[in-house]
Amino acid sequence: RLRMHEQVTQTYMSFLGSILVDPGAFATGMKSKQPDFADLNDAQKAFFFSTMLGFFKHFEMMYVQYSQGVMDEETWNAWSTHIRMEFHQPGAQQWWKLRKEAFTPAFRKYLDASTAPEMRKFVDLLD
Repeated sequence: RLRMHEQVTQTYMSFLGSILVDPGAFATGMKSKQPDFADLNDAQKAFFFSTMLGFFKHFEMMYVQYSQGVMDEETWNAWSTHIRMEFHQPGAQQWWKLRKEAFTPAFRKYLDASTAPEMRKFVDLLD
């Protein structure tokens, strides 16, 4: 289980590095409340959408690992809090409406039924 935890964390950290390609586009995308992401240009939309797909496919894999008993409950609870924090940001909600069909029914059900955690959201820390 330690190896699985290390792998999950390392993979997530590599995704975080992708944000550095265009941190402004990612921040604007996460703050966006516009259904068509009009506050991003076409290149920024492509960057934001592909980055979000990578993050949420990773989150989906963690959900599968937990559901199949590969990930222990304590580890899942910590990651679940983070996943829900990311999911309940305005831009993530707008993106999810456009891309949720790319995910398994079980993962869609988990996210759609989720509530925002007490943890402050990324967008709350932005100007």
